[in-house]
Amino acid sequence: MSQRTDTMRVQPRPSVGVAIFVGYVVLFTLGVLASGVDYDDVADSTSNVLRAIVAPVWVGAAVLLGLPRSSGGGGWCSVTTSGHRDGRC
Repeated sequence: MSQRTDTMRVQPRPSVGVAIFVGYVVLFTLGVLASGVDYDDVADSTSNVLRAIVAPVWVGAAVLLGLPRSSGGGGWCSVTTSGHRDGRC
């Protein structure tokens, strides 16, 4: 392996990407179900679109943005700098 991947806290693996994707799909599906809007009625009004599509996407994005901080990784700074402390964070 290269030196860059040897120093990462979490080694890049397809399983990590798949787990994040599955988690997002589950979160989005739960959000759509919780909205109370029937699938056939989603596009009937702006209110339905906001409740059934936009809100679950925002919640999913917020959860994904919070994952690096909650996992003890030091937030997005450690993600974007590969864990190196080069003074940018």
